[in-house]
Formats: sequence, structure tokens, C-alpha cells
Amino acid sequence: MSRPMNPWFHNKVKLQRKVESDGSTPQLSRKTFTELLVTKMGFTAAKIWCIMLDAPKGTYLLTFMSEQIWKRYWQMCWSRRDKKPFSDFHLECQLVMEIKRMTVHVCNPHVNIQDLTTFLRLHCTVTKELDSGQ
Repeated sequence: MSRPMNPWFHNKVKLQRKVESDGSTPQLSRKTFTELLVTKMGFTAAKIWCIMLDAPKGTYLLTFMSEQIWKRYWQMCWSRRDKKPFSDFHLECQLVMEIKRMTVHVCNPHVNIQDLTTFLRLHCTVTKELDSGQ
């Protein structure tokens, strides 16, 4: 393959729907979830790179990055000789910091990282999911 795979597929933010007290999970469709991001957080559809919904498991896989950060990571990742994303701890930590800063680029300027964190916690449990390399 002449071109490397999109490195962002190796790093998705896993959003697990919260379980209600009766054991049920809120039914939040992809469309509704996207609308919540756009209306409540000031995201634009163009800035949400990838949203996938796994309804049976109640899991959202969300990747949202500014083009600037995406390009910077692309260069960091694929300039490495082994071409393996996240094969060293430093690169992974660096990427986590970029993700924390991304709201400056992709959110309404009046929305800060604390607001984003609070919003996500209200709707889901946020964990970081790394590609296993398999």
C-alpha cells in the first residue's frame, strides 16, 4: 500500500452509555448523539471526523480532531521507522495531551475542556481505546 492507513483509526475515544438504576441503557441514536454534540457543545459536523454507534453494546466510538492536530499526529506517527502507532509510551502521552487540547480547535470558543468533560460524563463513560495491533 503506497499510503499509510489513517492513523486516527488507531485511536478512538470509547463512549460507553451509562446504565440507569434499573439496569437499562439510554437509547441514544447516532443522530441524536451528533445533535447533542452540535447543539450543546458547539461542534460542527465538519469537525467530527468519525462517529460510529454500536447499538447492541451501547458503545460509541468517537473521533473528533481539528485538521491541524490530525496533520501533526500524522507526521509524528508516520515519520517513525517502524510505522507502528503508539509503539512507545512518549508518543502515546503526547497524543493524549493533544486530545485534551483539541477543544480549543473544534469547540465553540466559549466552551472549555471542563464543559466538554462534564457533558461527556453526563451521557457516557469515557475511556481511551488503543488499537491492539492485531
